Amino acid sequence: MSLCPRASICAEDRSLCQQRLDGAEFFTLSMLFIGPVIVSLLLPCLASRARRPANLEVDRAISPDLCEPCGLPEVCASSGVLAALATLAFTIIPVSYFLLLTPAPCDTAFGGCGSISCVCGSYYIQGYVFMFATLLLLSTMLLRELGRLTPRTPGQRHCRAAMAAGSLAILLTGIYPEHLERDGDRNLDIAYSAAFALHALGLTAACTLTVAVPFAWMCVARHHLGDRVGARRLLAVRAAHVTLAMAASVAFAAVRAHADVSDYCEPLGGSAAACAAWPTLLPPACAAIQRPTRYRCAYVNNTLSADAERLLPSDYAALHRASCRKDRCTLYVNARSIACEFASLFLICTYVAIWGI
Repeated sequence: MSLCPRASICAEDRSLCQQRLDGAEFFTLSMLFIGPVIVSLLLPCLASRARRPANLEVDRAISPDLCEPCGLPEVCASSGVLAALATLAFTIIPVSYFLLLTPAPCDTAFGGCGSISCVCGSYYIQGYVFMFATLLLLSTMLLRELGRLTPRTPGQRHCRAAMAAGSLAILLTGIYPEHLERDGDRNLDIAYSAAFALHALGLTAACTLTVAVPFAWMCVARHHLGDRVGARRLLAVRAAHVTLAMAASVAFAAVRAHADVSDYCEPLGGSAAACAAWPTLLPPACAAIQRPTRYRCAYVNNTLSADAERLLPSDYAALHRASCRKDRCTLYVNARSIACEFASLFLICTYVAIWGI
C-alpha cells in the first residue's frame, strides 16, 4: 500500500492545509469579525450627523427611532433587540478565537465545518441551544416592535405584514440547523437534508422580507419627499449598510468551505505508524475514492492526570496515553467562511434593528 492523494486534499496539496493560523490570517479574520460590529455602531452616527435641524421633524417621520446625536436606535435597547445582537457578538467572536487558539484547532469544529449552523448542528449541542434561543429572542422582539407600529396606508400595512413574515421565518433557521451525518450511519440522510432545506428557506425569506422590504419602502419615501428634507443623505447611509451586508453575503457564498465532519483518525489511535501514514491504500482502492477528506492525521501524546493514572485500569490508561487525531486541515478556509457568514448575519440583523423598526 502507498499514500493515496485522492483520499485527502491535504495529501494531494499540502499548501491547502495547515495546523494553525499565522498572523496575517488572524488579522483577516479579526477584520471580518470585528468590522461589522464597528460599522453597525458608526453608520447611525453618520445618519444623525447628516440631519439638518430644520428638517428634523420630517426626517423623524422616515426614521423616527434614531437617537440623537449618535448611536443605535433607542428601540434596540427598549425592546430587547440589543440583547440578541450582543449575544451574537459576545458568543460567536470569543468562542471562535477560543477554538482557533487551542493546541489542535483542526480537532475542533473548525476542522470540519465552514458555517455557524454546521458547528452548532454537527459538533456542539450547546451551540444549537444558543442559536435557537438567540434567534427565538430576536424573532420575538421584532414581532413585538412591529405590533406597536400603526400603519396609515395600505402600503405600510403590506410592509409590516412582510416584515412580520420575515421575522417568523427566522424561527426556521433556529429550529433546523445544518446537521450532517457521519459516514457509516445513513439512516437520517433524508431527514437531515429536508431540515437543511427548511433552514435555507428560513434564512432566505428572513433576509429578503426584513431587509429588502424596509429598504424599498425607504426608497419610495425618499422619492415622495424629495431632497428638501435631506432624505437622500439618509438613504445613502442605509444603502451603504445594505451594500455591506450584500457584499458579506456574496463573499460567504463565494468562499464557503465544504463541510467534512468525518473522522477517520480516531479509529487509528492504537497505531502510531498507521496514524502517521494515513491515508494509505492499494492502487485500485485509491482510484475508487469519490470524495476526498479535508484533513491529515497525527499521533499525539495525551497527558492523563495523576488520579486518572491511579484509578483507570492499566490497559485502558496505556491505550489513552496517546491518540490519533486531526492534525492538518483546511483551517483558514473554514475559519474565513465562518467569519464571512457572521459578518453577513450581523450586518443583516443590525440593519433590521436600526432601520427596519
